[in-house]
Parts: sequence; structure tokens; C-alpha cells
Amino acid sequence: MTELRRLLSAGDTRESLRRIDLLSDEHTDRFRRSVGQSWVHLYEGEFVAAVEVVEGWLDAAPPTDPFWTQMLNYRADCTAMGLVAGHMHPSVALPILHAEARSELIECTPDSPIAFALDVCEGRIPQALARARRRRRLSFHNPVVAAKAQTRIAVCLALSGDLPGAEEALDLATRLSPGLIAIPMARSCLATVATGSSAPPAADPTGP
Repeated sequence: MTELRRLLSAGDTRESLRRIDLLSDEHTDRFRRSVGQSWVHLYEGEFVAAVEVVEGWLDAAPPTDPFWTQMLNYRADCTAMGLVAGHMHPSVALPILHAEARSELIECTPDSPIAFALDVCEGRIPQALARARRRRRLSFHNPVVAAKAQTRIAVCLALSGDLPGAEEALDLATRLSPGLIAIPMARSCLATVATGSSAPPAADPTGP
């Protein structure tokens, strides 16, 4: 999967898909194939398609599958960032995220993608930005975690109207961890704002 990240970060989706097709029908490879296919969709800004791939795997696998909880969390992550990037409508995504935030199977901490998406889309951008900056300060020893924090800083800055600052934050994230899946997610959000499209609309802050 490391090689797949490298190929995708270089923009080589064709070779990425070829590598994915070479995976066997063994259980672990089927899991990797679904994750890999969803990554390709994410790098192309196709959040809904990425979620559909994950849901296809979940539909075919029993809840006792060792990868079940991991994929459930991954679906929540994709939905959350798709919402933040403006590719999934709040009326559809927010009820799902609120339900998953209450699920015992979903990892929903103050630093999770779900919590971040809910903060941003329910109008708590200053709080989300403050948390992202704090996480960035505390993760100087871990470039991947630091890069994830940088992508959130970039999203918050973009939605606050500071596109130059957002681009700078995202450039730093790319230098820290070039193959990070959150980078194309954040870049999609920046593109949405830069093209004049509305930011993800805020929902009722009290939730459903």
C-alpha cells in the first residue's frame, strides 16, 4: 500500500489501478483492493464513489470480519471529509455522521475526522482551527500526524477566507507526508472555495 500511495501522490492513477488489479482474491487482498480503489477515487476528488466502494465491501463482508471495524471507521472518514470538501450534502451526510459519532464501533474523539467535519459544517470553524493548530504543535515528532493537522488547518483557513494561508498550510502538509490521503481531500475543499463555490453550508448547530 505504500507503493500505491507513492504512485497516487505522483498522479499515476493508471499504474495504481493496474497494481490494484494484480491483487489476488485472498481475503486480505480483497480488503486491500477495496481500499486501493477508494484511494484512487479520493485522489480524483470522487468522494461519493470512494464511499460506495467501501460500502460495497461492508455489504459483502460479515460484521465478524477482522477488517469490519476498520472499514466502518474508514467509511466515516471518507464521508466526513467529503462533506467538508463540499462533495456530499449536509442533509445526507450529517445525519449519518451524527449517528456514527454515537456508535461504539466508530472512533470519534475530539481529533477524529467526524468531529472535525461536524465542527466545520455546523459553524464551529474557529474551534476546529484551534484544535488543529494544537494538534500540530503536539505532533512535531510524527510527520504523518502533523501533516493531517496541517490539512485541517488548510481547510479551516480556506473556509475563513484565507486562501493564501490555506495553500501554504497544505504545501507544508505535502512536504511532511506526500502520499497522505487527506491532502487531496483538503485540496478539493480549497478548489471548491477558490472557484467561488459556496463552502459546505452550516447546519443547525444543535444537530439532528
